[in-house]
Amino acid sequence: MFLSGNKISTIEGLNLLPHLERLFLGSNNFTIIHGLEGMTNLNELGLGLNNISCIQGLDTLSNLHKLDLGINNITQIKGLDDLINLRILNLKSNKITHIKGLQNLQKLEILDLSQNPLVSIENVENLTNLKELSLTNTKVTSIVNEIDKLPNLRFLSIIGRLGYIPFEELRYLIEEKGLTIVPYGIPPYEPS
Repeated sequence: MFLSGNKISTIEGLNLLPHLERLFLGSNNFTIIHGLEGMTNLNELGLGLNNISCIQGLDTLSNLHKLDLGINNITQIKGLDDLINLRILNLKSNKITHIKGLQNLQKLEILDLSQNPLVSIENVENLTNLKELSLTNTKVTSIVNEIDKLPNLRFLSIIGRLGYIPFEELRYLIEEKGLTIVPYGIPPYEPS
């Protein structure tokens, strides 16, 4: 169900659609998430481009595979503990400064934290199925120690980062770990 761009500020009546699998509520006027209780068949939820500041009201969505909370005002990653089947999480363009609250998302494969004021990668060791991580336009400066804890990571985006990552770290990740790092391309990267 596509309800994007309708200036909606509250979710009502969706409990009458318990078999709904996809719901897109982006570009509306939501400040809080509620009204999704009982939507246990929902596997894709889009809440990007709203004014949400706190992740809440998602506890019953245990079958959710894809969640878009990009371009909101979220400051902390929390309220995701029960989303154990989540595979794709978009949190880009928020106000997140620390990575916390992802420890139960062991099936997560794609995580976008771009354009957040992050300065480090931390608390990701449980994300062993993570394949893609985007840290575009962040202030992250050291990545090797945490990236080493992600055995399935294959793609890392660090375009436009605001912090300096030592070339030795990048070379190690490309040559030893076999990562594709954007903007550095496919291994081996040769400095100019």
